Parts: sequence; C-alpha cells; structure tokens
Amino acid sequence: MERQQTQQPAVLISQPEKRWALLSQRACFSFRFSCCGVSDPNVMAEKPVWEQIGEGFVQHYYQQFDTNRQNLADIYTDSSCLTWEGEGFQGKNGIMGKINSLPFKTIQHSITAQDHQPTPDSCVLSMVVGQLKADDDQVMGFHQMFLLKNIDSKWICSNDVFRLALHNFGH
Repeated sequence: MERQQTQQPAVLISQPEKRWALLSQRACFSFRFSCCGVSDPNVMAEKPVWEQIGEGFVQHYYQQFDTNRQNLADIYTDSSCLTWEGEGFQGKNGIMGKINSLPFKTIQHSITAQDHQPTPDSCVLSMVVGQLKADDDQVMGFHQMFLLKNIDSKWICSNDVFRLALHNFGH
C-alpha cells in the first residue's frame, strides 16, 4: 500500500522569507544532530546548521525592519523579551509597541559582522554588529543580540538586546 502525500497550498513569499522558512523546517529535525557533530545529509555542508539559521534570521529580520517593521510581529511570542537601549519590553505586544513607536520614517541597516553559536538547549545565539542610517541622521554603529528558539517547527526570537554603539569617553 502506497502512502499518499498531501500537497501544501502554494504561498508566494520573497526569497529571504522562503530561505528562512526552509531553514526552519529543515533545522528543527537536524539541529540536535549538528550540535553534536553528527552529519545530516539533508543540511548544506558548507556551514553548521546553527550558522545557517542565524544568518537566515539576520537577513530576514533586517530586511523586514528596513521595509515594513510590522512584519516583525511574526518572530516574537508573548514570552519574548526585548531590551532596547537599556529599557525592557515583554511580550509580542510590548515589543511591537516599542518597535512601531521608533521616531524615524526610514531606516537602513548595514551588517558588518555576525556570529552565531548553538546553545545546550538547542537554541541559536546570534550577535550582530553593524551600522544604521535613520532618516537624515548621521550613520551610527549598533550591536544587537538575538536568542532564537524553535517552537512548533518555527524559529522565533525569545530574547532581543539592542544598543547603539555610542561612546561617551568624557565621563
């Protein structure tokens, strides 16, 4: 008896979103093996799976932040936490309230470096360093850290910490 496969409806999504969705699906099955050093033939061999997840997330996050911040709601949950310049926000509504209240109209991020690590509990820790330009302001450096967690075969951001790279050496 042959097993029938149900066909999923086609959904139109952009390339970064498609890559992020595929990585999420693939990674939920292979992440534990990759962290332990076991090869998984279904995962691209050039980078460890946690780096693929982290890089895919970073690309997706900043593309959404730069073009339509409201789309970021999908990556947070009611238990997610954001610290923005030392101020804490809890849950999807609190986080999106902060993100949507930011005073600029346009923003563009340029990623300088990103590092990703697996955690013992099968999460991905991502650190991003870059520059941003908001409206007509001067270019500023920033640092951002994400803790990514797989819930129900979807990668979400459980923790997000953002700081501008401003230094006051006079104090």
